[in-house]
Amino acid sequence: MNFNLTFLKRTLGVLLAVIISTTTFSFAQSGNKVATSGKITGKVIDAKTQQPLDFVTVALLKATETSGSKGTYSNENGEFLFQKTPFGSYKITISFVGYETLTLSNIVLSAEKPVVNYEDLKLKQVSNKLNEVTVTAPRSPFQVGTEGVTYNVEESLQNSGATAVEALQRIPSVQVDADGKITVRGSSDIKVLIDGEPTELSKVLDMIPASALQKIEVLTNPSAKYSAEGSGGIINIVTKNRSGLRGSSFTVGANANTRNRYSGRLGYNFFNRKFSSFNNYNYSPYNNSTASELYRENYDRNGNVSYLNQNSNGNINSQNHNFFSNNTLRFNSANSMTFNLNLTSSSNNNTNSQFSSLMNANQEAYQNFTRDNNSSNNNLTYRVGVGYRHVFLQQNQQQGFDRMMKVGDSIALKAAKDPKFADSMRTAMQNPVAMMAAAQKAGINLPAMMGGGSGGPGGGRRGFDFQNQKEFKTELNFSRNNMANNSAYNQFNSFPFIDTALQRAYTNNYSSTINFKADLSWPFNKNQSRFEAGLSTDIGLDQNRYHLDTLAEDGFVENIRLANDFNKTDMINSVYTQFTHTIGKFTFVGGLRLENYYLNADLISRDHEFTKPFLTLHPSFSTLFKMDDVQSLRVSYSNRVNRPSMEQLNPYINTADQLNIKTGNLNLDPSRGNSFELGYNRFTALGSISSSVYYRQTDNMITSYTIVGERDTSFTTYANLSENRAYGLELNGSIMLFAGKLNVNAGASFNKNNFVNKLQSQFNRDRLTFNSNMDARLNLPQNWNLGGNIRYFGPQAFIQGYTEGYFTAGMDIRKSFLKRKLNFTISGDDLFNTRNAARITSASFVQTSKNQTTTRVIRFGINYNFGGFNLASGPMRR
Repeated sequence: MNFNLTFLKRTLGVLLAVIISTTTFSFAQSGNKVATSGKITGKVIDAKTQQPLDFVTVALLKATETSGSKGTYSNENGEFLFQKTPFGSYKITISFVGYETLTLSNIVLSAEKPVVNYEDLKLKQVSNKLNEVTVTAPRSPFQVGTEGVTYNVEESLQNSGATAVEALQRIPSVQVDADGKITVRGSSDIKVLIDGEPTELSKVLDMIPASALQKIEVLTNPSAKYSAEGSGGIINIVTKNRSGLRGSSFTVGANANTRNRYSGRLGYNFFNRKFSSFNNYNYSPYNNSTASELYRENYDRNGNVSYLNQNSNGNINSQNHNFFSNNTLRFNSANSMTFNLNLTSSSNNNTNSQFSSLMNANQEAYQNFTRDNNSSNNNLTYRVGVGYRHVFLQQNQQQGFDRMMKVGDSIALKAAKDPKFADSMRTAMQNPVAMMAAAQKAGINLPAMMGGGSGGPGGGRRGFDFQNQKEFKTELNFSRNNMANNSAYNQFNSFPFIDTALQRAYTNNYSSTINFKADLSWPFNKNQSRFEAGLSTDIGLDQNRYHLDTLAEDGFVENIRLANDFNKTDMINSVYTQFTHTIGKFTFVGGLRLENYYLNADLISRDHEFTKPFLTLHPSFSTLFKMDDVQSLRVSYSNRVNRPSMEQLNPYINTADQLNIKTGNLNLDPSRGNSFELGYNRFTALGSISSSVYYRQTDNMITSYTIVGERDTSFTTYANLSENRAYGLELNGSIMLFAGKLNVNAGASFNKNNFVNKLQSQFNRDRLTFNSNMDARLNLPQNWNLGGNIRYFGPQAFIQGYTEGYFTAGMDIRKSFLKRKLNFTISGDDLFNTRNAARITSASFVQTSKNQTTTRVIRFGINYNFGGFNLASGPMRR
């Protein structure tokens, strides 16, 4: 432990030293060298409202160029900056959705005039020419917050025809293995949420189309508002909901790939002032071959050695359907309701043939047999949810916004016809400045109407902002998963004797979750402070029914010893409170979450029932320090818990592979973890840089554990047998070149994981891992888009071994026609088929297992969008 703290202190010291030395070096350079470069600064405002505009695209060109070599965005104060610009002659173009482009010429930087500053550059709104505006700068691919990193996957070309699992595989710091196991920073104690809620849909991510996703939030230090589940953090998958537009659209698409997976897509979206609806249906048939291998050296107590060699080949034939609908009904400016439905179903027919050879110390076979498995599986998952939101508006505020929404319907400008441009319009309209400008264009004095002076409530320049209003939200969600599996096993013994054994297995799993939550947000002190509180109840109901029949002389007879009838009921009642306060350059967030966990497990087949109550308190805090307009430091901490899952608790004995038997453990307890993180962010003229160091401690960790017993058979179960200490350094950056036409994002991380085995200390694990990634996206003339990525994942440690490292690469290309209504996409994942990492297990045995299934995939897609959207001038709801 002392070594871990020493390493952490040194790592923190290195990061701080880099920050300080970088600043010091910059000053030293400016004092000791003859200046050969200068800087250009400016501020962009709305010509009519005189208010600053943020996220405006600013391109810097040499005087003789026709395309930009540098680009940046204005900040929330409308300011932009080009640093270390070589002396010479330049021009600048400033563009923003809904405004006329402004060009500044004859800009000269020299030793006599190293600084050029433009104050109050006024952009004029486009009168009635919104259809002619071209959006060229995509949104940033990621945003860094105090809780974690948000990745915008909505515009990724590789999402065409891909699944949610494949979208996760492209997220830095996230790994998904061949069995669907998800790890973040080497930890598998991850809670996966859909739209912020626990749901059975997280179990079927491979059936959710990636085209339905808007963003993926990787929250390594979630605040008290989130469930404390997941000692390694939370992955929140946010689906699309294009609120804030007017009109309707219909989308038709088809995809095919080289792994015999096809998909067809239908989408219908409708938006008006009162009601918005986003609907998507996806059908995906799938046929693919599988292969795996396992090799194990077994050592008994006397030092004798034996060997096991297994090879399997199979085929998966699947029919998948996915439908979801997100709907919002707005009664008025202060009250709205949401209605959501998600439905996923699949039908699978799988075959697998496994050859096993048991060998003695001389690697001579003493038993060979082949086990064939034919199975059919039917899976149905659905989720329904309803939510209500109330914003506490003063009477004059509500009347003013009702008037603005009605007038906005009649004077709204027409936007582009395709969904990508519509999404860009939605992003622009989420800027309250654009909302205020639209209101004034309709003849409504928004600031006066808000009763907050020139800045709306609480002063400030942004006027009315729904994110800074007193609000109450409540949600009720229900999800259900029904799974039925029938399997037939035929085992053919070929040596030393010839024999046949037949078995039939029947499995039925039923899972239901009920979630209720209510949240109150109450800003005060001119929006410098915020009080938040809430409560939630999560109820989980799980049932497992398993029966195995074996062929005997009189026909098939049930094996009572292996039968399993198991029910699990758990309930989590939570309350939380959180306080946020901004003072000067500091923003402090502190919260407490109290969770009462009740578990009831009933093993009906063995007449055994027990209950376990747990009461836990989870503090969290974060601090953000804005050093200046381009630099910030953040510190965060959270206390988390990891509770045993149905799979880990269920004592069902899985004998599908009779030489590798698996079962659960009813005696598991939750594990607790503490996570600390220090981060530094810097924005430059070309992009942004983000860095962080972290330390995570998990006690009483739930891990799988394997032993080899008699007849060289392994038994795998779960136990609270380890402690984990993890620390590391992460670096991420983005750069925008050629006025936003080329965007490059890159990252690297160094992670060290230490596992303490409380049963066998000689098998403690300690491994340093390096991961890296790079993505590039290029927008070309004639509506061509190119993209590529490469990633490397180093070896990952676990309690009994490690997985080998691997690299993977992908690329994509898209061509658009008919004003971007018709899109053709070609994308590829794992082009070199290198994602098949071996898993090395070492204890009283050494085992190497590897999934040999082809992971390379090339996709072909076509989409056509009917209809279009109008710009909504009412307030945006997020």
